[in-house]
Amino acid sequence: MIALVASILMMGCSGINNTGQMNTLPDILQVGQSILSRDTVEQVIYPTLTAEQRNSLSRQTTLDVPDSIRLIGMRPVENGITLAAYKVPMGEEPNLFKVYLVTRDDKDAIVDAVDLGFFHTSEHKKPMTFGGNRFYTTDVTVAFDDTRHFVSHHVMTLTSLYLKNHTLTELWRVEWDNRYEISADGRFSFKGQQETYRTDGVNDSVIEDLKSRCRPK
Repeated sequence: MIALVASILMMGCSGINNTGQMNTLPDILQVGQSILSRDTVEQVIYPTLTAEQRNSLSRQTTLDVPDSIRLIGMRPVENGITLAAYKVPMGEEPNLFKVYLVTRDDKDAIVDAVDLGFFHTSEHKKPMTFGGNRFYTTDVTVAFDDTRHFVSHHVMTLTSLYLKNHTLTELWRVEWDNRYEISADGRFSFKGQQETYRTDGVNDSVIEDLKSRCRPK
C-alpha cells in the first residue's frame, strides 16, 4: 500500500467553556448540507482545546490528541446526545489535518468517537519523470442526511502535471460513499461503502487499497 501524503486546510471562531461546550462557534454541522469539506474547514481559525479538555478527550477515547487539536463545532443529536467535530493537525504544516467526530451524553461524558481521516491527500505516482508527473489525489466531503445519519463522499483522481506549461489534466476519477449512523445512545456505526462513479476501464490496485484504508477500523 502506498503511504498517502496528505495536505489540507482549516477553520474557526469563538469560545469554549470549561466542560468543552460550545459558546458561539459557527453552525458547521447542519443537517442537509455538505458542511465539512476541505474548502469549508480552511476558511476560519477555530479555538484550540485547553490541556484539561485534551486530557479528557485522550482519556475517554483511543484517539491521538495533539496539543493543537481544535473544536470545529457542536450540535445536539437527540436523547441528550451531543455531536462534536474536531480538527486534528498532523505534522508541522498548517494545511495538514484530519477530522474526528465525538458524541457526548447529557453529563458531558464521551460516548463514542470516529476518526474520519484526512480530507485531502496527494502523492506522486512512481516513477517520476523529468517532463511531467502524475499524482493520486483524494478529497472528502461530509454531509449530514439527518440528525443521526451522515455520509463521507470520497473523490479520487489520477492527474497529470506537465512541467513545460504547468497544465493539469485529470486522467481518471473514482468516487465512493461511506455511510454512518449515530445510534439513539450515541454510538457510531459504519453502514457500508458504495462506489458511485468510476471512469470507464479504470482498474488500478491503488483504488481498492485506498478504499479499504478509508473504512473505519
